[in-house]
Amino acid sequence: TIDIAEALCLCRVSNRRVCVRWWKLGRWVYGFRQRDEVRVNRVSLLDILKPENQETLWVLERGVVHEVLRVQISTEDVQISGWEFNFQHLR
Repeated sequence: TIDIAEALCLCRVSNRRVCVRWWKLGRWVYGFRQRDEVRVNRVSLLDILKPENQETLWVLERGVVHEVLRVQISTEDVQISGWEFNFQHLR
């Protein structure tokens, strides 16, 4: 069988850079809910498989479940969405 890294290299897309954004639900602390947080990781497709990007891979494998509100995958040069723009200005 062929592994993911080999498949990315064979298809010549391993160096393609992507931006992965996800929004996590704010936690409850002493009866108050903290703000939702946005996480952003700009990496190559091959770098997603590296140990330092384990959280990004976990979000991509698991998808939107429980604490993760939204996942957005785009090319690295995409402009921020209106939803993210509003979210950043509320902080």
